[in-house]
Amino acid sequence: MESKEILQIAPHKYPMLLVDRIIECTETFVRAIKNVSINEPFFQGHFPSHPIYPGIMQVEGIAQSAGLLLRQYFPDPSSNIPLFMKIEESVFLKAVRPGVQMIYEVWLTQRLGGVFKLKGKVIVNGIVCTKTKIMVGCVPAIHEKETI
Repeated sequence: MESKEILQIAPHKYPMLLVDRIIECTETFVRAIKNVSINEPFFQGHFPSHPIYPGIMQVEGIAQSAGLLLRQYFPDPSSNIPLFMKIEESVFLKAVRPGVQMIYEVWLTQRLGGVFKLKGKVIVNGIVCTKTKIMVGCVPAIHEKETI
């Protein structure tokens, strides 16, 4: 799945879309790519003389990859949006710097109706940089004319 197709189904858009391409997707697994550029807006402050891709953005990229994996359970992108419910056991093992390609690998470990438990990791050059477990819930989308 290329970026054009991802943009059509993902609820995230620039500058918050953190998945460039899906390279593998099954019923319970997704492998995605994020190319890390020095042009990412947060590098201006994280940290100007020592840029590091923020760990929470890595977890967000895992969650976005999970959301794309879960689309197969809710095929109409306009009807449901995957949202974080919980982040647990996140470990940041190695700093991610500009100029690399991150690989997100995400496994669906449990489904409870519209709630999904997943585990994921970020890999750069064959080295695991981040590992996490998350919970995602798919909720009905709110359309422009609706209010909370």
